Amino acid sequence: MSYLWTVTNASPKVSIDTAAGPVHARAIGVALIQLLVGNKWECYEVPNVLVLDKCASVLYSTRVMRDLFGFTHDIDGGLIRVPVNGEDRNPSRYL
Repeated sequence: MSYLWTVTNASPKVSIDTAAGPVHARAIGVALIQLLVGNKWECYEVPNVLVLDKCASVLYSTRVMRDLFGFTHDIDGGLIRVPVNGEDRNPSRYL
């Protein structure tokens, strides 16, 4: 649960079907994502983040970031475009 900024549900009754079978969610909450945009660090609050048992990786959802913040992702080019007032700013490189 250390990945969450705020825990909104410490005992969820949710599981996610994975290739290894169902995995229980240990907690649900808000995560903070920090990206270097141009030459400035910016922080984004992402709600409804699931912390899963037996999950060794931190997964980043391009769909959620697009829907919440209007990001576009150039997977092949390794860029995240962050819009401001309907315009793209300097892209951030994937870490």
